[in-house]
Amino acid sequence: MYSVSQAYLNQIKKPYALKRTLRGTIGNVSFTEDDILSGSFSVSNQCSDSNEVKIGSVNVGELEVTFRSDLLSRNQWKGAVITVSDGLFIDTLQQYEYVPLGIYTIDDAKIDKTGIRVHAYDNMLKFDKTFGISTTIGSPFNILSMLCQDCGVKNGMTQAQVEALPNGTQTISLYSENDCETYRDALFWLAQTLCCFATIGRDGKLYLRKYGNTEIDSVSAGLRFDDNVFATYQTQYSGIGLTNIDDDEYIYVKEGEDTKLPYNLGANPFIQYGTDSTRKQMLLNILRQLKVIDYVPFSTGLLHCPAYDLGDVIEFTGGIADDTKHSCIMYFDYDFEHYEAEGYGADPALANAKSKTDKNIAGLKSKTDKNSIQFYTFKNAEEAVVGDGETAELIHIRFTTMEAKQVTFQAEILCDADVTVDDIKANILYYLDRNLITDYQPVETWSEDGKHIISLYYMIDVEPNTLYQWQVMMKSEGGTITVPIENARGTIWGQGLVASDKWNGFIDVEDEVGAIPLDSILVATFTDACSVSAQEPISRAIADMITGISIDDNIAVAQFEDYVLINKTSIYLEGMKWEDVYEFTWGAIYDEHTW
Repeated sequence: MYSVSQAYLNQIKKPYALKRTLRGTIGNVSFTEDDILSGSFSVSNQCSDSNEVKIGSVNVGELEVTFRSDLLSRNQWKGAVITVSDGLFIDTLQQYEYVPLGIYTIDDAKIDKTGIRVHAYDNMLKFDKTFGISTTIGSPFNILSMLCQDCGVKNGMTQAQVEALPNGTQTISLYSENDCETYRDALFWLAQTLCCFATIGRDGKLYLRKYGNTEIDSVSAGLRFDDNVFATYQTQYSGIGLTNIDDDEYIYVKEGEDTKLPYNLGANPFIQYGTDSTRKQMLLNILRQLKVIDYVPFSTGLLHCPAYDLGDVIEFTGGIADDTKHSCIMYFDYDFEHYEAEGYGADPALANAKSKTDKNIAGLKSKTDKNSIQFYTFKNAEEAVVGDGETAELIHIRFTTMEAKQVTFQAEILCDADVTVDDIKANILYYLDRNLITDYQPVETWSEDGKHIISLYYMIDVEPNTLYQWQVMMKSEGGTITVPIENARGTIWGQGLVASDKWNGFIDVEDEVGAIPLDSILVATFTDACSVSAQEPISRAIADMITGISIDDNIAVAQFEDYVLINKTSIYLEGMKWEDVYEFTWGAIYDEHTW
């Protein structure tokens, strides 16, 4: 719910006609309700389908209005930005309090005898853009930021807010086997992974919202129109399933008594890779959030409530409503004179009507012709900072060959250099399956700070029917080089390539041990005796005898804490099972060293 004053909340509950107004802008031109044809203004949006509660939804908000006057010239309407607010007159304050209704971009404007009919959409439409990324890895926040940045939409979520969501701290990956044709598709799967729906806020920014169970308001029968409808059941979930792209098998997870509805995630590409235990844990995290859903589906007309948001939980009382239950707003249509709200959901009694395995939705698997040219691309989802003398990874691509003998790698890296000496060198290192390629190591040298670009090209010799791992590292000499998010872009292409659709049996391990202080180690003093003698004709020699050194009880114990980052992609686990090991987790090892 949009934050309004208590006086506003008290005013909308009064049982008489409310004094209201509209105001807004088109570009730099202001308008009021006097410029709008009566009954033509409406704003609508939704966060779920009409048959069940939906997570991952990425619906576009719409605005329709007919202006009675030519506020703009004919060629200025399309693409113009509309902002609009609803004003409610507060009796106790004798002034209006305004609630913003959103920011919209005009997609279509037509002129007829009634005026200029405008159809506009919110910024969610900007995600309808071809998704040219086949490979990426990172935290949900970084991937969300990347999607927003590519589509020109501001991210309204902080890193802490994203990490607080289910699976929000899990490192996730996207490889070539995915069903992401547009950025909106990728946003759908990401929001589903975090058990949220995506929506554009009133400020034009992108937000991810969870379904909750805390009521934000109570609406009595006197504040509803007579055409309201309430279901006789509550929508609840007790199980969750995922289609495994690798073998088209349906993975089903439950917790507790499984008597409610099953939720089907389809073939979510962000939950495909990793161990079985990791996938199941991610599913459990989503299921536990879904279990808070306990909604009565409804449809009703309300007198006035533009402050309500999608996902708000409402208690309806009086009349035909069940005072002990609550509902969730998943659709609204606001037309200034009337507010239509709906909440959706299926009947748990129908859960046993179909077998849960019958709800399997198999993901589409790419069929690769050995003669076709395949492209596998990469963008860095996290910023890389390479300090003087340090080495950092910029590009990481896995690919599998069918009959290829040679494939092509190309990349461009945009970076910022901070030179600390006369010049700075960016040394590029290629690794194929963790083996350094020594015969070809490009070097870029710059003498000035600022932005620079590195273009890379290399022909990779490969064997057929083999899984490969390709890495590009950068070593800096003479300063710091920073590669921002999405500024390291690479592709591997060639004939007879296929996608890697399952874990390759490797784990990456990184270990960094800091300096160990030795100032607490005590050594007993000792005396050294030395004698020299000469024998002829043998050359002179030196004999050195050191007496015993007493070190009893003089050695202190130094303790240190060693952290190990385990990434399954670099250690081969031949024939071993890892049900109890979660990928990308931190562990702490404590050792005692005696000197």
